[in-house]
Amino acid sequence: MPERPVPDDFSTPHRALAPRRRVAAVGLTVLAVVAAVGSAPAIADGTAPPSYVSSWLAINTGATNTVSLVTDSGLTTTRTQTLGGGADCAMTQGDKGLLLFSGTGPLGPGLNSGAIGVREKKNANGTSCSAVDTASAESLTLALQPGVGGLVAASASLDIDLKQSAQILATATLKGLAVPNGRYELRSGASITTPAPLLGGPVPAGNVKQCNNPADSGPDSGINNNCRWEISAPTWTGLVDDGIVFDSLTLTAVTGSFSLKGGADGLVDDVDNPMPAYFGSDRDASILELVQGTITCGQTATLRGTIASTWKRLDNTDGPGTCAPFAYSSRTGTDAQGAFAEFTKPLDVQTKAQALWTSTFPVANGGSTPPPIRVELDVFGSTEKILFDPLQPGPATYFDSRGAFVAASPVPTAATACLVSAVKGTGKLSKTATYTAYIFGDAGMRN
Repeated sequence: MPERPVPDDFSTPHRALAPRRRVAAVGLTVLAVVAAVGSAPAIADGTAPPSYVSSWLAINTGATNTVSLVTDSGLTTTRTQTLGGGADCAMTQGDKGLLLFSGTGPLGPGLNSGAIGVREKKNANGTSCSAVDTASAESLTLALQPGVGGLVAASASLDIDLKQSAQILATATLKGLAVPNGRYELRSGASITTPAPLLGGPVPAGNVKQCNNPADSGPDSGINNNCRWEISAPTWTGLVDDGIVFDSLTLTAVTGSFSLKGGADGLVDDVDNPMPAYFGSDRDASILELVQGTITCGQTATLRGTIASTWKRLDNTDGPGTCAPFAYSSRTGTDAQGAFAEFTKPLDVQTKAQALWTSTFPVANGGSTPPPIRVELDVFGSTEKILFDPLQPGPATYFDSRGAFVAASPVPTAATACLVSAVKGTGKLSKTATYTAYIFGDAGMRN
């Protein structure tokens, strides 16, 4: 039976102002260092992305044609894939393995003058290579590749060049799922009032974007015939998160034609959901936000990195039928302060979620008692964190007669954390400690 500290009242939590990205330990004298950071809310002034968006892909076209992997830690470009237009506009896709473009038909994708499309001899508006056209029943697919490190896309924000009252169906899929994970639609010009029927039926009303540009603004009119298309609720928008992640996105021309761009005509923005400043020179790019995945009630996530850490999501505290997946990201490893683990999620969705978090950390100089830990809970809309320092054992009502965790009882009404167990590794040579904490809210753990 695992050891459990003697139940006691929670230590009085207090608030401490913390940086949004990572919280540094202060005044620690214990031997092992454990850290974790809960999700920070999206920042209204656009100075930093929400912490659960671990990175993004930026598709830039025009003067340069590239796909870049950018991490939110330091906003650093870590890998770049170069795109090119080869013989007869055939797209070359570099060797970095971030994003694979493919198109219907034997000629595949094309790139010409900063526009990505499907290659053909001639399409409805006379442009080959760089458009996806209804007349030839064309689709363009973007598929994540191993270079993104196993991450999946939580959203897309696309620069779309439209022609002939274009209507586009976007189908988001995830490997291993038998059916599409999400369907989205863009309508422009006359397609807004008289859309064509879609194969597979209509998409949810909330997934339809109306781009109020002219019915046909000609073959080249700068940004006047472009539209910024937000798919699956990018985090900086006011759109409701739909919990959908995908590793492949297929764009199908239903009416008219379109090209995928990334700033070739200039900055294409949405006045209701402007691109945040933290994208810098990528504000005019087409963006795919990346996360580790989604987790729902009853599932257990294994955190990424070198430290053994899992996050077991329990049923929501507001009753059966309320559980829905949320996106998350994680990482573990060692930095200048020692070993750390992080689990981050959106704060503004599934606010009644709870979990058991178990992590095994090195204890530098052994000892028979695991060092104390501290938990930091994020607060939606605030830069402050609620600190439980040190984290105290949960009340006796959380445990059965054998000392095993049963459930949080009574149900918490505010962000709460408590220690479920702290166990020293067995064996003379073992220098680890395994902690399990109950979390209601987003948490950071440090000992």
